[in-house]
Amino acid sequence: PLVAVEDAQPNHSNGVKPKKDPLADPRGKDEAIQDAIEAAEDDLYIRDEAKRRHAAETSTWEMPVPLRRDQLDSLPSPEVMIKHVLDRGTVVLLYGPFGLAKSFITLAWACSVATGTDWNGHRTVKGKVLYVAAEGAHGYKKRVAAWEKENGVKVNGDDLHFLVRAIQFGQPEQVDGLIDLAKTEHYDYVIVDTQARSTIGLEENSASDMGHFVDDLFRLRDANGEASVTVQ
Repeated sequence: PLVAVEDAQPNHSNGVKPKKDPLADPRGKDEAIQDAIEAAEDDLYIRDEAKRRHAAETSTWEMPVPLRRDQLDSLPSPEVMIKHVLDRGTVVLLYGPFGLAKSFITLAWACSVATGTDWNGHRTVKGKVLYVAAEGAHGYKKRVAAWEKENGVKVNGDDLHFLVRAIQFGQPEQVDGLIDLAKTEHYDYVIVDTQARSTIGLEENSASDMGHFVDDLFRLRDANGEASVTVQ
C-alpha cells in the first residue's frame, strides 16, 4: 500500500524563530564566504593606505642630494681611533670562533682608547668609552688591572664606563635608553659584548630582525656625532 509522506516543515511550536544564518545567501555558502573575505581585504587595504598617507604627510625625511664625481674628493677622510684597526663613525663586528679571546681584544681596545695608549703598536686616539658587558662584569676587575699593569697606565674612571647588564636590541625602550645614555655621556666609542646576549628573541638568520639590529647600531653610532661601535 502507498503511504503519504508530508514534506518536513520547521517546528515553531515553541514560539521561537530560529536565527538566520549570517552566511545564508541564495547563491550558496561558498560565494558568501568569498564576498566576506573580499570585504575584509578591502577594509584592510583602506586602513593601510590611510596609515601610509598619514606617515608620508607627517614624515620629516627628505631625499638626499646626490654627489657628483668631483665632489667625492672634497669628502673628509675617516678619523682614526686605532690606526689601521678602527676609524671613528664605523660599526664593526669582531667575529671569530669560541675561545679566541675576543672579549680580551675588545677590552684592550676600550682601555687603549680611554687612555690614548697605542694598541699593539697602532696609534690610538683618546676618547670616552662605554663597555656594555652583557654577560656581566665577572672577571673585568682583574682584566682591567692586568692591562694597566702591562701597559703602565692607570685608566681614569671618567673615561671608561661599564654597563654590567644586557641591553636587548629587540626591545625598543631599552635601545632608546642606551642611545639617550650615549647622548648624555658623549661617548666616542661603544662596545657591545656579546651580540648573542644582546639579541635574545631575534632570529640571527632573519633579514628583518638583523636589519633592525644593524639599524639600531647605526643609531647608536650617530647618538654622539660619529662615534664608533664594536659588536662581538
